[in-house]
Amino acid sequence: MASSEKQLRELAAPVPDLTGVTQPQGTDLTASQQKALETVLAHFSQPDYELSGAKDGEGKLREEEMFWLALTGKEVVFGFDVNGRPALYLCPSRQNTDESIRQVQFNVFMLERCIELMGPGVESVALMIDYGQKSAKSPSISLSRMVLNILQTHYPERLGRALIINVPFLLNAFYKLITPLIDPVTRDKMRFNPKAVEDGLFTVDSVWKEFGGNIEFKYEHSTYWPQFMEMTTARRKVQMEKWHSLGGKVGLKEWDIKGGDDNTQVPDAGEKFLGDSET
Repeated sequence: MASSEKQLRELAAPVPDLTGVTQPQGTDLTASQQKALETVLAHFSQPDYELSGAKDGEGKLREEEMFWLALTGKEVVFGFDVNGRPALYLCPSRQNTDESIRQVQFNVFMLERCIELMGPGVESVALMIDYGQKSAKSPSISLSRMVLNILQTHYPERLGRALIINVPFLLNAFYKLITPLIDPVTRDKMRFNPKAVEDGLFTVDSVWKEFGGNIEFKYEHSTYWPQFMEMTTARRKVQMEKWHSLGGKVGLKEWDIKGGDDNTQVPDAGEKFLGDSET
């Protein structure tokens, strides 16, 4: 079985070659859409703009909370699909904390890390949910609605696809209950018990065995988590520096911030942090 060092290097490996496939955002807007965009950017670019009701540092997820929430590997970022989307694996059977707002914040935290791993022109994530191994306690309707509201309101179009496997009878009924709460566009992206490789969604060496690939992933927190955090922090730092160099204002394109035209991308983090460790 591959070590966590090897697995993390796979996570950080270059995304599929998307040259000529991905394009800068906003190149296909109509005149009315462009006008609406300019109005929104003008609003959020006001020097005195502040988020309503927000206090400095209020509700921020503390480092020690992130550690315990991530300890069992219930949410893991690993590899990319054929369209270059980072794959975020959710394993409910590994849940180690009671239901709380902190779980929602951790969901958002991991989604933000996926965004940092997206290459130029890639704007969405592949969500991989596995209910196997042992019975998993499903989240409450209220918590599910909160997560759905956050994703649909604050992260529109960030979901590229959602692959869900090993869904037991009761959880299948649960999904039917929350389906009316899901945006129709989002609902169409959900696939139950898919064949990820046969359906052309992933290459066989980039997806876990549970989803039809050949990667046998065993989560080792002491190895994975520190280096995952270091890798994403480095990527965020480079992207922030690029954003500042381009003027540091609202409305700059991710394509430019991530070096879509000049290939100024973050170095291969797996090689940088893990050296030449082998299987």
